[in-house]
Amino acid sequence: MENLAPIPRHRSWYGTLRQNVIVFLLLFIGLSANAAGNKVTLDVNNVTLENVLHSIEQQTSYRFFYSKETVNVDVPVSIKVQDEAVPDVLNKLLPKLNIGYVIDKQQIALNNVRPKGNDTEKSKNQTVKITGTVTDHQGDPLIGVSIIGNNGSGGVTTDIDGKYSIEVPLVL
Repeated sequence: MENLAPIPRHRSWYGTLRQNVIVFLLLFIGLSANAAGNKVTLDVNNVTLENVLHSIEQQTSYRFFYSKETVNVDVPVSIKVQDEAVPDVLNKLLPKLNIGYVIDKQQIALNNVRPKGNDTEKSKNQTVKITGTVTDHQGDPLIGVSIIGNNGSGGVTTDIDGKYSIEVPLVL
């Protein structure tokens, strides 16, 4: 008698369904963890804005960029939120301080904005100059980092000292 090779068994529909359900659950858990990672809970009273921004960075994957020369982060603020999205928190916190922001991926650039006045037609074509220094977590300057304006409106790279200067359209 000859040795016959075993006939390969096809997966049953139950095995395929079980595998698909496991993959779906793992994907869903990963997406839920990512969405929850950009929600913050804060309950602070008369704490500097800088400390609040640091707390948001610790709770999320966002990083803030600003120049202390143009944005006053030493001002005391109070806010109480629970499991709120970062843009919602910033919309509650920053407008009363005349601070605007731009989110690009996981980076948030803060800038000082003028309060809204009666002359909104002139402000449509205005730009704001944003300057700053990009450093790593140890405070060392980062060279050649790309800084891009909102909606791709221009871009620059940091110089040898990590400094940059960019003009972007003023958004009120």
